[in-house]
Amino acid sequence: MRKLMGRLKITFKTLIVVGGFAVLIFLFALDRLTGLEPSFTISYILPAFLIAWFMGRGTGIIISMISAILATILTTIAIFYEINPGDLTVALYDDVAGSWNFIARFGFVLVLTYVLLAIRGALEYERDFSRTDYLTGIPNRRYFFEMADIEIKRFKRYTRPFTVAYIDIDYFKNINDTLGHTAGDDILKTVTAIIKNSIRTIDLFARIGGDEFAILFPETDEAVCKTVIERMRNNFSTDIPSAYGKITLSIGVVTFRITPYDADDMLNQADRVMYEVKKSGRNNVKYKTIAAGDSRSTGADTKDGSA
Repeated sequence: MRKLMGRLKITFKTLIVVGGFAVLIFLFALDRLTGLEPSFTISYILPAFLIAWFMGRGTGIIISMISAILATILTTIAIFYEINPGDLTVALYDDVAGSWNFIARFGFVLVLTYVLLAIRGALEYERDFSRTDYLTGIPNRRYFFEMADIEIKRFKRYTRPFTVAYIDIDYFKNINDTLGHTAGDDILKTVTAIIKNSIRTIDLFARIGGDEFAILFPETDEAVCKTVIERMRNNFSTDIPSAYGKITLSIGVVTFRITPYDADDMLNQADRVMYEVKKSGRNNVKYKTIAAGDSRSTGADTKDGSA
């Protein structure tokens, strides 16, 4: 039964192709029944657009050509059948005007298809760029908050804890002032690369702004998170180029066993823990678990730990 269901399963893209060709056949039949008036030539653009949007350039070109061929055949048949009903061969194979009509229609549909694909590409670029930090190439604050909202909703449903880490590069302003902004940018990229190589593939790592980063650990408690954080700190002790000197991090880690108010509240909790690390001397990590009964303002019923 599973094999049968697997064979019968139709993907979304397959449905798009089948639907596009179904629309094309419908237009062909409708155009054939109505003859020259009214003309449905412009309608052949619709299935070409539909398939090109979801399937890409190659399939879009193919459907554009098929649309142009069908439209040209129908127009040629309609014109010459009225003139010479008994000789469609002349109409289909010896008509120079028909060939030109095919080229014109194909070119028209193809150009519009390319315009559509260009618009789609621009929209996808804008969508990705609006969620990606331009310097480091990792997700930005906006995308982090979108994913955090999803994680909070998942917590409300399954009540599995999740953890957030807020990371700040120690004395980064001094580094910028001493070594220059180019070196500062290089350090941001280096820090990004080390953290990316230290965390798990399921974790979300984002640049919140300036020299501050955040990591969302989905469905992860403090014990598991500590393993990842310590691996990251160990990598920092060996992977930073000597030309930059010693680069250290202040990290605040909060595990939520109750639902934060929202993504802002979630990140602010981790931010406050990180600032406690900075006030106590930097280059350290502090863990905090927010459990049931926590007042959030007094820190009651929370478990704190430093490493």
